[in-house]
Amino acid sequence: MNESKAVAILIDNSATSMDGDFQPNRLIAQLITAERYAHHLFSTTDNSQVAIGTLSDRQFGIRVSFTTSIQKIMNVSDNIQSTGVINLERGLKSAILALHHCNNVNNQNSQLIQNG
Repeated sequence: MNESKAVAILIDNSATSMDGDFQPNRLIAQLITAERYAHHLFSTTDNSQVAIGTLSDRQFGIRVSFTTSIQKIMNVSDNIQSTGVINLERGLKSAILALHHCNNVNNQNSQLIQNG
């Protein structure tokens, strides 16, 4: 197995995430992609961790702290709604701070993904 990684995935849950450029909409496409990536990461590396954050100014923040549980990643999908405007700068700062404080992972194996 590969080295452990810490990955923070940021989801654009702003009002524009309901646009139909991806089916059924951009928000659902991002959530499916995040779940699939987490599943792949957990199945190919030991002790890797994934966190999910949202970027809307009305529903902002780390929604799932760093975890090795695919079930926790999947459960957050039902609670993310499309609202407000995106605040990318604030989201990136939050994710970088979370990555800095992630346990059991070398900083060289940290990744930040803005999915949207």
